[in-house]
Amino acid sequence: MSGTTLSVVLADSAKHLIQALAVEAWPRETGGILLGNYPGGQIAITHAVGVPDPRATRVRYRRDAGAAAQALDLARQSIGDPSVGYVGEWHSHPIPSHPSDTDRNALRQLATHSASALILLVAARTGKGFAMHPVIALPNGDSHDAVPMVPTAELPTSPLQTEGRT
Repeated sequence: MSGTTLSVVLADSAKHLIQALAVEAWPRETGGILLGNYPGGQIAITHAVGVPDPRATRVRYRRDAGAAAQALDLARQSIGDPSVGYVGEWHSHPIPSHPSDTDRNALRQLATHSASALILLVAARTGKGFAMHPVIALPNGDSHDAVPMVPTAELPTSPLQTEGRT
């Protein structure tokens, strides 16, 4: 990702939803999609949506493409802001761990079909809550783990943040 200086801003409401869904799914992984936009060298994550995997295990989460597409359509309709769209994926790790090679490879594959950078946010459980580990992938397939996370901010959100729990 040389030459690219993207940073990540995560809305508190999106972070809290990710954490709540991860706690709810524990000891299994869970995940979903991230929505937001790209203001001035940042990926601003304004919304998180859960896309459950009924076959998830302690070490595996697979997002169903059809369910994710449906969740994305519903989220965009609910948000009603054309500047907010799909910016990436999230999933949990029930133990302290960084994104795996499998995680990085899946993100790079998704990014090669995108016109913009995509983010994977892994919420890894720690002794005191969750550590958020971002990975960014570019459409050319390059990826980077050392992504600056701007201190969480409250970004414009909608009631969607609390929907979609299973």
